[in-house]
Amino acid sequence: MKIGEGAFGNVYKGSFHQTPVAIKRFHFHNLEGQSSSDFQREVEVLSNVRHPNLVTLIGACPEASSLIYEYLPNGSLKDRLTCKDGTPPLSWKTRFRIAKEICSALIFLHSNKSGSVVHGDLKPSNILLDVNFVSKLGDFGIASFIPRDEKSIYTTTLLCIADPKGTIGYIDPEFLTTGELTSKADVYSFGIVVLQLLTGKSAMWLRKKV
Repeated sequence: MKIGEGAFGNVYKGSFHQTPVAIKRFHFHNLEGQSSSDFQREVEVLSNVRHPNLVTLIGACPEASSLIYEYLPNGSLKDRLTCKDGTPPLSWKTRFRIAKEICSALIFLHSNKSGSVVHGDLKPSNILLDVNFVSKLGDFGIASFIPRDEKSIYTTTLLCIADPKGTIGYIDPEFLTTGELTSKADVYSFGIVVLQLLTGKSAMWLRKKV
C-alpha cells in the first residue's frame, strides 16, 4: 500500500472510518532526531491552520510516529508534470489554476495574524492534487513560524535567523547567503514552481537559464 517515500519515511494508502486516507510514517530509528522534530512541527502547523489549498490533517499517532491526511488520488504536481504512469499532460487552464491556488495558500500562511508561517520547502513534489486536480500544499516538516512583534508596523517584513534548509534548486539564494529567513524565501520557490508549470523543465535547468 506504499504510495510515496522520502527522507522522512514512507507514505501509505489506508482507510479511516471507511474513508481513504494517506498515512505518513516517519522513520522509527530517528525519533529523537530530525524525524521527531519534523513530526512535531507538521502537527503544530497543520492543526492550527485551515485553508482549501493546504492538505487536511485528520489525525496523529505519536506512538507510531504517524500522521493521517486526506487522500489525494492524483498524486503530486511533480508526477503530473513528468506524466508519470503515462498520464496526460496538464492543460494550461489547470496549470494556471494550480499557480493561483498555491499563491492563495502562501498569502494565507504569510499573513497569519500572530506571525508568518514560512513553508520552507515549496516544490512540485510537495504540491498534491485531489480528484478534481485542486492543489493542496503539504509537507510542513521544516516550516518556520516567525512571530509578529506587536509594536512593529503590520507591513514590516518579518524575519528570523535560521540554518539554511530546503531543496537544492528551490532555496532562495539570499537566504543561503545571509541565513535571514523571511516569507520571500517561499516567494522565490514559488517563482521556480511557476516556471516549471510553464516549461516542464527541472529546477536546476531553470536556475542556469533564467
